[in-house]
Amino acid sequence: MTATSALMQRYPVLKMSSDLHFALLGSKQLALCFESMGVSYSCTGSLKTLVRSLIETEIDLIVVDGPEAQTDKLEKIFQTYHVPFLFVGRNQSSADTGFFSVQDVSEISDFISRQNDALGGFRTERENRKIHSTLKTLTDFTNTVLHASKDLFISETKNFMAKSLKVKNSYWVEVKEDLANLPPILKLKQELQKQRVDQGSLIAALDSCSIEMIHNEKFQLWRTVQGDYLGLIWIKDQEGVSQCLVLNHFQLRHLSHFESFLVHFVPFLKRRWSLCLTIADVQSQIYKDSLTDLYNQKFLMEVVDKKTEEYKRYKTPFSVLFIDVDHFKKVNDSLGHIVGSGVLCQLGALLQEQIRNSDYAFRYGGDEFIVLLSHTDGEDAVNVSERIRKAVENCQFSVNDIDVRITVSIGLAFFPTHADSGEEIIRIADEAMYYGKNKSRNIVYKAS
Repeated sequence: MTATSALMQRYPVLKMSSDLHFALLGSKQLALCFESMGVSYSCTGSLKTLVRSLIETEIDLIVVDGPEAQTDKLEKIFQTYHVPFLFVGRNQSSADTGFFSVQDVSEISDFISRQNDALGGFRTERENRKIHSTLKTLTDFTNTVLHASKDLFISETKNFMAKSLKVKNSYWVEVKEDLANLPPILKLKQELQKQRVDQGSLIAALDSCSIEMIHNEKFQLWRTVQGDYLGLIWIKDQEGVSQCLVLNHFQLRHLSHFESFLVHFVPFLKRRWSLCLTIADVQSQIYKDSLTDLYNQKFLMEVVDKKTEEYKRYKTPFSVLFIDVDHFKKVNDSLGHIVGSGVLCQLGALLQEQIRNSDYAFRYGGDEFIVLLSHTDGEDAVNVSERIRKAVENCQFSVNDIDVRITVSIGLAFFPTHADSGEEIIRIADEAMYYGKNKSRNIVYKAS
């Protein structure tokens, strides 16, 4: 059974020759009447299931029979979804609230024939609202997400989703091209399992996906077992790597509005991301260290300044690791500077392997390096630092068939816990490194 057929069984719709779609909220007698006309219908037993049908299905008329429903709640449903109600046996007609009425079930077919144009007018108004909603959201995004720096663009995009679409958690995941042929959720889960920072909550969210509501090469939407939604938006990079924006835990008001928004938003997001990549490519030529291909000290201050600005806006902490190679002078003196330079180059590659795409690795100068961990502090940062220290300790570097083993001392500082400016956090991480180095070397020392 396909996801679509499963959805239709749970939330079926009444289809008539007029091509209008109906939901039925009422008694068994009304259901039997519809069956006698040979028309299928949606029998929604409560306002909650009715709202779910309105979110996920294009419905043109809600036929109500049975116990009195709370008028104020029905008025709110009409104001939100602009779908009129037809009451059987109740005199509740009101054009302002979208209420119509007939005295008996036998009058329903005649009502539909007479009011076909009016019901079409409600549908047109819903389409106009969809267009207005899409344009407004795109305009808000343009006016809100302004940065062309990759990390700030990602942060602003995630914050926009939280404010505009009420998304509780957003994630930006880079997926390698060799996973391209896998189903979207399996592709993401395999990539997350490679990540070096715990993503258990996101993997659990992916496991909770129940029914696929939208499937498109560029975006997908699932309803979860908890009853909310999870969306995936895909962007293919110029170099063949895919970026996935995960929208986790949010509620929809209109499925069709959301799909219309994505149709227009995804190409727009891709263009903005391409601009970020172009700027990053230009920056890399200016800001890369020629030996290690890590970022250089000049770019360090720009990134730290951006991260402090990001904290002021979004309260996102970060950590700085100041890394120094222990007794590196002995390597140069005993094995020569060519071997020493080769070791530094390989150390740079090791550092890059140990961090996420949202983090930064810099060669600060000589045998000193800095790693900046985005959105990370506390024990998570300590764990990353220890992992880097152990990776270096256990690595056998090899240059021109000469094997070399080294260790590093790491000073660790958190922003804003230990500092309130970019220059200060670098200085404090540096001091922590020297304190640890004087204490024992091959150590991670956290600033106090």
